[in-house]
Amino acid sequence: VRGDISIMCSEEGTYSLTFRFNPRRFKENLKRTVFRVRKGVLNTVWPLTPGIWGAVTGVVVVRVVTAKPGSWWRSGSLANLLWNIDNMFPWEKNLPTQVRVGWLSLVAGTLGLVGISFVQRSILKCLLTYQGWMWLEHGQKVSTVTKVWFSMVKALSGMKPSLYNFQGCLPSLPVPPLRQTTDKFLLSVQPLLSAEEFEDMKGKVTDFHKNEGWKLQAYLKIRTLYTTSWLWDWWEKYVYLRGRSPIMVNSNYYVLDAIAYKPTHLQAARSAGLLLAADRFKALVDWETLEPIRIQRTIPWCMKQYERIFDTTRVPGKEIDIVMHYEPDPLRYAAVSRKGVWYKVDLVVRGKNGKWRTALLHELEKQFQIIIRDSDARPAPEGENSIAALTGWHRGRWAEARENFFWEGVNKESLNMVEKAFCHIHMYDETPADMTKQAKSLLHGDGKSLWFDKFVTF
Repeated sequence: VRGDISIMCSEEGTYSLTFRFNPRRFKENLKRTVFRVRKGVLNTVWPLTPGIWGAVTGVVVVRVVTAKPGSWWRSGSLANLLWNIDNMFPWEKNLPTQVRVGWLSLVAGTLGLVGISFVQRSILKCLLTYQGWMWLEHGQKVSTVTKVWFSMVKALSGMKPSLYNFQGCLPSLPVPPLRQTTDKFLLSVQPLLSAEEFEDMKGKVTDFHKNEGWKLQAYLKIRTLYTTSWLWDWWEKYVYLRGRSPIMVNSNYYVLDAIAYKPTHLQAARSAGLLLAADRFKALVDWETLEPIRIQRTIPWCMKQYERIFDTTRVPGKEIDIVMHYEPDPLRYAAVSRKGVWYKVDLVVRGKNGKWRTALLHELEKQFQIIIRDSDARPAPEGENSIAALTGWHRGRWAEARENFFWEGVNKESLNMVEKAFCHIHMYDETPADMTKQAKSLLHGDGKSLWFDKFVTF
């Protein structure tokens, strides 16, 4: 269970195992495990819902149990098949006939609904491969084919889908034709080569078509049969995580919030509101109650990346980084920094009755006010106020520094605190003069305040 078991290694090479049992954390993780198993089943059979299953199978069971012994419900070809299956389990022969009939009708109804759901999902997946709607210009008249397609997708999409219901219905990423890939490659390298070099490159591409090209294309098509995206994990590993240049500016991006409207000019109140709103959004993602994004409330988007918005950090490696996604912690908290000082702000506190609950807005605001006063009175000394600059360094050098200086003691504990926080909030001590400076403060700041490895920083 996360946070309950830790293994420490000393300089002498001895290991120590620490076990800390937290009843609340154990209970919440057990609850989440049961939830994920249940959601995994529901996402697999969706748009079949427990309500539909209960209503339909209930009607089937009542109809079969009350039917006459000689009717089709009891002696038809399907009934005979079910009785033959029932005879494979000798212990059921000791049960009353009505109980066996009810059980078999329940199984038959369930299998029938699952089969219908599978056909519906397969049809929806085939429909979503249609791309004609993507090329419609604004104001262009929609063709009859697109209208019919749109209506069919809407009819097969079910009611009130949850976050990951559509994942199994989305088509796999198609493999582009080999000729199209090589033509784009030649187009991209042409400005970089001389005329002679370009002609030589065209010859190499022709040889590639005749030799390795068609084999590699076949491998990619085979890969699409058992993956949803033949490119995703390769791109993430070899392009995103293997890059050694600093991720500051080169990889990270920013989003500006409301410009015309500002709910408050009080930094503590604004920080508290953002943190509480992020926590509520995180709950929607964790419990999959967030409605998936759908164009015109019909065409679904892939929501896979939502599971790694919070509780996620990028851990540097000498040759390749890894994405570390931590299990949602019931005792969740945020890492907050101001003037080089780092703080831990708990989102879960004990109420007056001794029970755990989510902190209220005014309680969080009070914590941020304390942070502002404390950091103004005791800012971090020079050097210590630039720890976050390591995350904007060369990835290999950051990995070496992490290995040399953050492998034990208070440094390791502090690093774990930052990395396991569900998000990072940095509180600037000065206001940007214009939108350009505001954008720069979000993109890179002063280069030593933002923890660039966190997936979400406010």
